[in-house]
Amino acid sequence: LNKPPIYDRPQLVKDSIENNTPIYYFGLGSNMLREKLENRGMNGTKIDILTMEAAIVPNYRLAFNLRGFPPIEPGMGSLEPVDANSQALLKYEKDECHGALIKLSPENYEKVMRSEGVGNTATRSTEQGYE
Repeated sequence: LNKPPIYDRPQLVKDSIENNTPIYYFGLGSNMLREKLENRGMNGTKIDILTMEAAIVPNYRLAFNLRGFPPIEPGMGSLEPVDANSQALLKYEKDECHGALIKLSPENYEKVMRSEGVGNTATRSTEQGYE
């Protein structure tokens, strides 16, 4: 796999690609299932996961606020900060989002991004990882 261009990428991603250091991805929905994520590579390529564990992001919630591909997938989930302007239909006891913290090589992180529809020059907000 060729290294993708790194302009217009978050600095965290640029640093990871330039230094060939692992990067963390916060998986939601079907990306919380290891087997599903491993098989999402383009053209039948496998996504190799270094580590994967349950994680919580405080002060964020799961929101289906991204347009999908109707009628198959009309909307997609993303993280949204919880604040006074949030338009949540339901209020949960704790303001937090549960998911999977996934450690990937830069090459495999880019495979995940492409499987999510992020182009080589797309800007993507970074996920803050923790161990």
